[in-house]
This record gives sequence, C-alpha cells and structure tokens, in this order.
Amino acid sequence: MISKKVIIISLILNQSCAAQPWQNRDPQGWLWYKRAPQQRVLEIKPKKKENDDKDSSTLSYRDRIKQVRENFEEIQSKAILEPTIENVRAFQRAQNAVLDKADEFQKMLMIAALIEANPITQSLSSTASRTIYYEEQAAELERDIKNLARTYGLFFIFKNDCPYCHQFAPTVKELIDTYDFDYKAISKDGLPLKEFPEAVLDNGMIAKLNPEGIYPCLFLVNPRTGEVIPLAKGLINMPQLKENFKAILQYLKSQGSVQ
Repeated sequence: MISKKVIIISLILNQSCAAQPWQNRDPQGWLWYKRAPQQRVLEIKPKKKENDDKDSSTLSYRDRIKQVRENFEEIQSKAILEPTIENVRAFQRAQNAVLDKADEFQKMLMIAALIEANPITQSLSSTASRTIYYEEQAAELERDIKNLARTYGLFFIFKNDCPYCHQFAPTVKELIDTYDFDYKAISKDGLPLKEFPEAVLDNGMIAKLNPEGIYPCLFLVNPRTGEVIPLAKGLINMPQLKENFKAILQYLKSQGSVQ
C-alpha cells in the first residue's frame, strides 16, 4: 500500500511516446509480453547527514525539522531493533511529542484560515462543503482512471497456493470490469484462479517484475512503450488501490505523461 506520508514508486517512463488508444495497437496485442520489460527505476537518493554536533539555534527551520525527524527515526529504530521497556517508553514519549506538535499546528492552521478568510479553506470548514469537495475529487479520479485504461493495461501476478491472491482476485476483477482495463493474468505455478481461468504460466517475467517474491502483485503496463508501474504489492482493498492510482496519476501528470 502507498502511504499518504511516504510514497515510493518504481516508475518506468518514456515521455517521447504519445499515448494511443488500445484499439489502435498492434494486432498481436499482448504478445509483446514475451519481451522482457525495460525498467527504469525512479531513485530518491538520501542527502548527506548534517553535523549532529551543530548548534540547533544556527540551523534553518528546514534543517531543524529534518534534525527532529532523524532523531525520531533513530529512537523508533532503536525501539524496534532492541525492544526493551526503556527503549519502547522512549519511543512513546517521542511519538507523543510529535503528535502534540501536529495537534498544535492543526489548531493554528484552523485559526489562520479564519483570520485570512480564504474562500477555499472557508468552504471546506463545513461538513456539507467538504462532502461536495470530496465528491468532486472522487469523480475526477474516476475519470482519470478510465482515461488511463485507454493506454495502460494490467499485469496481475499470483500463485494458486497463495490465500492472499485468492482474496485479492475479486478486487482485481472488479477493477478490470469497472474501468475496462485490458490485462494479463500470470500464474507463478501455472495454476489459474477462479476469477482468471485464462491465466498464463510465468515465462520468466515475474523474476524481473517481482524479485522480492511478494504475492499478489499488480502492475500498470503500457504495451506500446513497455512502461511498467507497480500498482500494488500484497493484499489491499479497492479504496487503497484508488489511493495508489491517485499518487501515480499525480506523478504522471507532473511529468506530462497524461492529461
């Protein structure tokens, strides 16, 4: 699942290729599946750590919040790797401090919105306005996913002896039927699922797309350009899938790959 706070997406993008409707693609269709995908991974390289001994009063606010985040992650990591009472209590105290700061910020944000009288923030202050706003956002996402289905298909990777795959299959089928995605169901062990009786045996593609061996997996695939974008790894539900679509669409729009 893609988190709201941290999104790490492996993307393969080829912006020079214009999207074409699925009906205009090569008559051989999904025979391109026989070719190995050309993957380009979007990497986020960590920046060098700041000097821990540096006086925090001389740091910029951006550096100070970075220092707070790194300190919190260190306390959290220590509690996970060495879960003693002392370490876990230290993590709880650090977590409560962060939550208190977040709560304080949220209250100040609400007050600032009232002072500034911003029409957008004011319009979202009532339950009715928020309902309309979220309905509009949901409708826009529905249109974007249907538009994406004109260019991208789906690779559903599973194993017959995987209970999570059996549970995820109806969700994938619903996704395909709702948005009219073309797709290819690929079975690691060669055995189909009830929802995908036409599944094909893995031809070596799984090792490239899913080297971690996580099942089930779902990928967005552009048959024309060979783009492969992870959509889900592991069992998730439809709302979580749509959140993943939202994050991917935001990135593709920022790159000019979709409208």
